[in-house]
Amino acid sequence: MQNKLLRASLLCAVIFLSIRELGFLLNGLIIRGLNYFFVDADVYSWHHVFWGMQDALFGVEQLSLLVAGLVLIIGAFKSIPALMGGIFLCSYSMFVDLRMVSYYIFREPGMQEVVSGLYAQWIIWPLIVLFAAAFICIALHYKSQAMLWLSVGMMLVRMVMQTAVVAMNHGWIGYTWYSLITGIVGIVLFAFQLVVLILWFRKAKQ
Repeated sequence: MQNKLLRASLLCAVIFLSIRELGFLLNGLIIRGLNYFFVDADVYSWHHVFWGMQDALFGVEQLSLLVAGLVLIIGAFKSIPALMGGIFLCSYSMFVDLRMVSYYIFREPGMQEVVSGLYAQWIIWPLIVLFAAAFICIALHYKSQAMLWLSVGMMLVRMVMQTAVVAMNHGWIGYTWYSLITGIVGIVLFAFQLVVLILWFRKAKQ
């Protein structure tokens, strides 16, 4: 039963991760279509709807990983890497989902301090390490060299992306370079995460 729940949650995470990435790829085409067919199209409203949908997809993806982490903890028994991986993954997913929910609750004027604190740039760095540590421990549990190296790669790629964010915020690079770096890195990160989840899915016995 535990393995079936684990595989179901991982499959759900793969599906929603893929849909979310497809949305990013189609977003540019949709905006061009709106501008081409509707001269007075309200692109700002579309952006609002798009990011709302993306947040919903990301939230469900993280809930799926939370379930996977809980199943891993319950079935860990004497496996320390499995226990630690489950704890790290649950901690990451819970914080990310709570942060997202808090954004929609406290985004009204007068409560922006809460949102600013939750989305402070320094918080991203420990989250990157926590996410990578979860999958590194899971890779060690399954004794998978491929998952291990891909997990390390995920951490490095996310660090490059966050460095680009910091560089643009400080004016060290322009928006063009920022878009180019994050676009390429985003595709690589998606590929890494997808492969890791699929490998985990295959190693979770029925």
